[in-house]
Amino acid sequence: MDDTARVLAGSVVGDRLTIGRNSTIGECSIIGNFMTVGCGSVIGANATVGNKVKIGNKVKIGNKVNIGDGVKIGDGVTIGNGVTIGNGVKIGNGVTICDNTVVGTEVTIGNNAVVGNGIPVGNNAVVGNEVTINNGVIIFVEGVVIGDRAIIGDRAIVGVAVSAGDIIPDGGLIVPDAIVINARELRTSPAN
Repeated sequence: MDDTARVLAGSVVGDRLTIGRNSTIGECSIIGNFMTVGCGSVIGANATVGNKVKIGNKVKIGNKVNIGDGVKIGDGVTIGNGVTIGNGVKIGNGVTICDNTVVGTEVTIGNNAVVGNGIPVGNNAVVGNEVTINNGVIIFVEGVVIGDRAIIGDRAIVGVAVSAGDIIPDGGLIVPDAIVINARELRTSPAN
């Protein structure tokens, strides 16, 4: 451990922790075995981080975050408070995962993606580069791929792949064998 790195009171760290210069592990956190924390990174208080996790440089992880085993987090990532990240997740550089989000197992999130507050990302999902997933979105099918530069609006429901550059509008619904529709229009349409 570098002499500028700090592990605050009440934290428990596993075997073979490598922690870079000017990094901090917050109070009462539990850190697994065979873990690497890059330079200038901060893990908040009451966090739990699994085994064989690699955290890049200048990463900010909030309080009460739970990170599974075998997770790889790129440089410059921000993870909000109360986030849960499953085993085997790969998070690219510059990603922001907002508060109270649940990311399933074996998920890949591309560079500079933004996952809004409280959005569940299902197991084996792939979120492309520069994707924005807004508040209230539900991605409910395992293995869904969200293409690069896609934008998924507030309260959208996604159950199939979203192609690169696609825009799913606020309240949009995209499910197997369906087209993208606006849920607001669906509710106000007269019955046939």
